[in-house]
Amino acid sequence: MKRSLFVRTVPKPSRKEILALYEEGLTTREIATRFQISESWARRVKQEYREQGKTANATTRKRQPKWAPLIPQIKQAIAEQPDLTLGELKTRLQTDLNVGTLCRALQRLKLTLKKVLIASEQDRPDVAVRRAEWKVWQAGLDPEVARLRERD
Repeated sequence: MKRSLFVRTVPKPSRKEILALYEEGLTTREIATRFQISESWARRVKQEYREQGKTANATTRKRQPKWAPLIPQIKQAIAEQPDLTLGELKTRLQTDLNVGTLCRALQRLKLTLKKVLIASEQDRPDVAVRRAEWKVWQAGLDPEVARLRERD
């Protein structure tokens, strides 16, 4: 069968149509040519009918995401500490899921990680000293000099 680089313009046949042609005695190649499908797919339709009795096209996938068993733990972790990072959430759940997977899980569950407005580092004594020093230094700045630098 010659393959085309163009988009399929003919609708994909149903499994029942393919099985009906097999019952009429057509070969796999004849069916594939008539419907412009691959021979392997036509054979697979016949095989799935023989082994599983499957005659209908699949409508949706019923696969459960890998994070689904963790939903209660995810909700609990976010409720207890809403400012968790994705890495911290991963550690807390003790999972090997990728942080991107956890991000998608939170999006699908409509949960968000909330960051606090004031960084916890501000409470550290060394940071408080440096902030105080910076404020003293900042008070000595000349606003006119800063405005002139903006023009350059």
